[in-house]
Amino acid sequence: MLSVLALKQKVFWTCSETCPIPGESSSPSYIGCLGWEVRTTDPHDPSKEIVYSGTPLVETLKAGGLLLDSGMGGLRETVKKTVIVEATDGYRAVFSLAELDPELTDRIILLADTKDGQPLPLREGPLRVIVPGEKRPARWVRQVKALTVRKN
Repeated sequence: MLSVLALKQKVFWTCSETCPIPGESSSPSYIGCLGWEVRTTDPHDPSKEIVYSGTPLVETLKAGGLLLDSGMGGLRETVKKTVIVEATDGYRAVFSLAELDPELTDRIILLADTKDGQPLPLREGPLRVIVPGEKRPARWVRQVKALTVRKN
């Protein structure tokens, strides 16, 4: 099981005995360094566009030690794994790792740290998961505190 704890716009990695722990020099690392953007409509006001910036969720997981293998055996392992995103209030959302793997999808699920060029407001951040294309924002987890990868 791999866990990534996200606090105060920094990402801190923790890991069980089954996966490598990044070196001290790589932790903490700023999650916004890749500068990805997602443009989406406001789920509460569809006439308004919002621009979220941050890092693809899968890239954050890979920086924390997750290894993705594009071979057939690796893809079979990918579809057996889930990612649990937990908020500070205990709210949780689950993704199949296959939903995040660029070998299997073109959709980018973002771990955002800014909204319209500004740090996320306190009620949303410091980190928020953005899932473009979903009809309802049920998995747009606010105030992300932990990411956990599990093999099912």
